[in-house]
Amino acid sequence: MNIEEQVVSIFLGVRGYLDGMPVAKVRAFEKFVLDRMKKEASDLLAKIRKDGQISPETENSLKNSVEKYLQDFLKEQQKAQ
Repeated sequence: MNIEEQVVSIFLGVRGYLDGMPVAKVRAFEKFVLDRMKKEASDLLAKIRKDGQISPETENSLKNSVEKYLQDFLKEQQKAQ
């Protein structure tokens, strides 16, 4: 896993996006987010890699992306039930 992907994974945990999620779904959610980011927010991943940190602007973009992906993931999980 690239450093920028590790940063996103850690962000998911420390910012509470995994709180309340069943442990069995955590890896699936992490993969879902990273796959979507590679497709839709590769520029954001590149910025994290290039800067070596998360600026307030980057954090805001990351937060917006993750919140959208969380909603999409939960919708997919509901459909699968």
